[in-house]
Amino acid sequence: MSGASELVTNALRHASQENGDITLRLGRTEDRTLWLEVQDGTPKHPHLQPVDMISEVGCSLVIVDYLSRGCGLHPLEGDTGKVVFAVIDPCPRDR
Repeated sequence: MSGASELVTNALRHASQENGDITLRLGRTEDRTLWLEVQDGTPKHPHLQPVDMISEVGCSLVIVDYLSRGCGLHPLEGDTGKVVFAVIDPCPRDR
């Protein structure tokens, strides 16, 4: 669930300050793959930044990218926000 925590924290830190609420959606496929989405009300896209080994911020997307099979972004119609998503494979012991 570290991926969900990172995406939610990123949305709270950046998007909710401008446009209020965020929404977290979690789902599992038949093969136990986790699909997670975080929706917020700002059209600003998150950007993968170089990791600063001293800073406590700025590495959430790097962590999500590392943990996930894939991740990305879907803009919402009319520039009303976005959905950031990640697909995470199950741990071998959970299969």
